[in-house]
Formats: sequence, C-alpha cells, structure tokens
Amino acid sequence: MLLNAKASHATINAFDQTPVYVASLRGHLEAIQLLAAAKADLERRPRNRHSALTAAAAFDKARVVKALLVAKADPQRKGWKDMTAVDWAVRESNRSCARLLRGGKEEQ
Repeated sequence: MLLNAKASHATINAFDQTPVYVASLRGHLEAIQLLAAAKADLERRPRNRHSALTAAAAFDKARVVKALLVAKADPQRKGWKDMTAVDWAVRESNRSCARLLRGGKEEQ
C-alpha cells in the first residue's frame, strides 16, 4: 500500500535502517517480497553493519532468508565482524538458515 502511494523503499530511519532491514529483523516475509519486487537495495547495511540477509540468518528468520536469496541477496558478502550470513547462522545455531544458505545441503 505504501509503495503504491509512492513511498520510498530507500527511506532510512533514525537508526540508519532501511525498510528491508527492519522487515528482515521482524520476519515480515510479504514486506520483503514487495520491497524486493520494487528493486529495494537488499545489500545496504545500517550502522550496526548487518545486511538484511545476515540479520535474518542471525535471528533465525528462515523464510526471510529464503526470500532474500530468491531476490538475489549476496550470501557471500561479509559484514559485521567480517562474517557472512552462513557464518552468523552457524554461530547462532540456526540450522534451517544455515542449510538454506548452503544451497539446501545438510549441515555438516
């Protein structure tokens, strides 16, 4: 609805967070899909240096991880603490996210 009213998907809040990043943290799958379709920047990182994908992986939002991967978010991009999304998923014991980020392969 907001995107149809010409709201910008590039808006930044007081914490330097984009709508994609906030939707990732909160697990809002439909918002992620709509923002990706509107060509929102999936890679922009706020001050805390997590991307939307690394945040979703770190906070066990597997459906969001999958949607971001489908939308071509970069799973190899390193961010905070020089870690990728799969590094964060493994660190936080989020096995379903780690499995998705490894291309659906079973965790070793």
